[in-house]
Amino acid sequence: MLIAEFSKQLISFQVEVSLTAEPGSTFVLVGESGAGKTTILNILAGLIQPDHGRIKLEDLDLFDSEQGIIIPANERPIGYVFQDYVLFPHLTVFENVAFGLRAQGLGEMQVRRETRGILDQLGIEDLAPRKPRRLSGGQRQRVALARSLVLKPRLLLLDEPLSAIDLQTRREVRTELRRILAGLPCITLFVTHSPFEALVFGSQVGVVDHGKLIQVGDRDELLRRPRSRYVAEIMGLNLFQGKVSSRDATGLAEVQTPNGVVHTISDDLSDMTFITVDPREVTLHILEPSGTAQNVFSGPILEMVPEPPQGERVRVVLGTHPPLVAEITAHSMHTLGLREGLNVFASFKATAAKCYN
Repeated sequence: MLIAEFSKQLISFQVEVSLTAEPGSTFVLVGESGAGKTTILNILAGLIQPDHGRIKLEDLDLFDSEQGIIIPANERPIGYVFQDYVLFPHLTVFENVAFGLRAQGLGEMQVRRETRGILDQLGIEDLAPRKPRRLSGGQRQRVALARSLVLKPRLLLLDEPLSAIDLQTRREVRTELRRILAGLPCITLFVTHSPFEALVFGSQVGVVDHGKLIQVGDRDELLRRPRSRYVAEIMGLNLFQGKVSSRDATGLAEVQTPNGVVHTISDDLSDMTFITVDPREVTLHILEPSGTAQNVFSGPILEMVPEPPQGERVRVVLGTHPPLVAEITAHSMHTLGLREGLNVFASFKATAAKCYN
């Protein structure tokens, strides 16, 4: 098990981390660029020393400020795959992967046996005589991974492992990387700025914002119960927090948020509650709707963003009170004649407002 509790004061913000991870699991750190994700990896690797705290990997204390323990980076049983892979350009694939074993002083027969074994395990044995310049992005990634895994680390650190790969091959590489990570006995910490990658790879996901883990949970926890607007936004949800002001016999509750009232259906709400609404549940209208939706708001369209891969759907950011994001088809956008600055009505049913305490 990895237990990491530490803080580090940086120029722009303070990193504060408290996390645990089990062997064989993949813990994903997701957040925007500059949020502090790579700094957390560098602290775990021993490349940056925290100000306070402790880092314990199974039975090994890597850092403990109270006991004065600081294990140097080169003595930590940690593999690190950097964002740009950092392969030695003058060495072959075989020599790149064997480099760490030779640095440990192992005999040449053992070095060759273990290097061939990991190349075979990752399906890149045929690349052994090549230099990095003759490799594709996906091949370079697997070589960098092999170079780390051949040392049998207890903790594997991956910093944006898919960012250097072109979009065309990313899906194939992502599938292969998932297979590899699922079979590893070590703990993996995976850094990404992509919410999609976080949900694909993470058995546990930690959301990083300005150096802090603002929410940690499994996929369902983050998708269904975000606890900050930042988490809701990266998961693609509308989030409201407010106080229940009234409730009727049918279960229809009125929740007063800082920016307006939201109606929801629930039999079990505390005075303070969170509410999420899927953007696909939000319907847009040019004229005020007369249907059964209990939640109707009006405001200008602030932004319209086509969704990949081909823009068949469009996310529409609204300046309503409370603020909303709707997701509609491109056909609906053209039919309604939507454009930025246009004032529209947005509606959703009380049953679409999912609430939790």
